[in-house]
Amino acid sequence: FGCAISVFNGSMINRLKINPLIITLGTMMILRGTGTAICNATDVICLDPRLTFLFTCSIGGIIPLSLVFLAAVFLWIVILLNRTVTGTNLFVIGTNYYAGHINGILVERVRLFVFLLAGILYSIGGLFWASRMNSGSVSIGDNLMLLVLSSCVIGGTKISGGKGNPLSVLLGVFLIQTINNMMSLLALPVSMQMLITGVVLIISLSVERLLRPKYKRRGI
Repeated sequence: FGCAISVFNGSMINRLKINPLIITLGTMMILRGTGTAICNATDVICLDPRLTFLFTCSIGGIIPLSLVFLAAVFLWIVILLNRTVTGTNLFVIGTNYYAGHINGILVERVRLFVFLLAGILYSIGGLFWASRMNSGSVSIGDNLMLLVLSSCVIGGTKISGGKGNPLSVLLGVFLIQTINNMMSLLALPVSMQMLITGVVLIISLSVERLLRPKYKRRGI
């Protein structure tokens, strides 16, 4: 289902030239409203052993299955971005959409592939999260969106596209998670934790902007 939604988003962007942020936010609100109506605004409890197996399963009783999956996906993404033509095309399109067209890159096809890949990954991620919580909720990921964005920005990923490194993003995730764990140990209220995370995001964006060459900041 996640793949179908992603393909729909990618198709709408390719055909109607809708801003990706707008279309994804729009479909998110539609799905959230639909899910809320179906579940009557309550969490869905699931104790199916086939679902809880994803979180409780481990290799040799030591290495969690989720960690193995993360390592496999990380390695595959690194190879995709740095060792394939598709990865090179992604950076070209992210840097300059029209330059991709001029250089003969099938921009629409590459973009649709990215959305399809994203749909696969966040669908599997949702299964792992539901396995961990033994339940499902339309609001289960609300507190993760800002954390994910902060991790990517701190890891050096440009919001406008064209620059990003999986290893740097992974380090950004560790940094954000370390900050969250410290705030939890200090028993800070949720409101204060959100405030600090927002400040970290703004600072990281500002630093990235200031470190750019002047001609880039001027849009030349």
